[in-house]
Amino acid sequence: MNNMDVDFNQLVQETLNQAINSEEAREFRREFLFEEDDTEPVIVKETEPQAFIKSHKRSLPLSPGIIYKLNKDTFSYSFEFASAKCIDESWQELESLEDFKDSEWSFFETPYIELAEYIGEQILHRRFSSEVSFFNISDPSPSWWLRDEGNKITIHFSVQSEKDDEVIELGPLGDMGLALSRLASFEEIYNSWFSLNKLEVSRRKIAISTFRTENGEHPQGFELFKAVLRDGLNPDRLIELGNTVSNPTLILYLYELSLMRKFWLQVQSELN
Repeated sequence: MNNMDVDFNQLVQETLNQAINSEEAREFRREFLFEEDDTEPVIVKETEPQAFIKSHKRSLPLSPGIIYKLNKDTFSYSFEFASAKCIDESWQELESLEDFKDSEWSFFETPYIELAEYIGEQILHRRFSSEVSFFNISDPSPSWWLRDEGNKITIHFSVQSEKDDEVIELGPLGDMGLALSRLASFEEIYNSWFSLNKLEVSRRKIAISTFRTENGEHPQGFELFKAVLRDGLNPDRLIELGNTVSNPTLILYLYELSLMRKFWLQVQSELN
């Protein structure tokens, strides 16, 4: 072999390593993949280890969240779950368990690990009814129910008739006592979002009503508030309408409710 001969495999490998370790590539990873700035060079191996290939059968996020499995029987279901700072890494750890079956598990993303832990607190050691008519007195785990009457909504904390078209099941969004306390103290904030007509609180329900606008429509803020509870809408759009800085605890609670609603919408789709 003379000096003009070139090992093309080595040349390609060196060129690829230089591209990956370039400042532009590191800046891209820092900005879009949220990687820390690492000055150590990244070495690309010619073949990936089998463990890496196995752990990426599914496209998994790097964000926090909850990884869960539904255990269903005839009338109810419960959860096996793990809160994860990084869903991808925690999934790989679960895959190392002998009885882990990828198809039986799901994940739900959250912005912060604390919100994943909040969901875990709501489902830990509990069974939930898969039938509206099924009500276990020893562990009722009741859903929340939303009655929408246009300019008035009522949140019920007990089982409602499934034949009522104006009532939808929200799922078990959290502790009833805490909900009554927090939602009843929103009065000042409600008025910054829409014109509050009446706030009614009783032992197992809370009702909120507003005035219609001049053209007979429901205020935008009221519709957004309903969407947070009904659809799990991100409360950011609602919060932009009024000054809510004075009570961050209540705003955080609204984020928790919207996230729990999104979670139960996902669970309901898996049950159906």
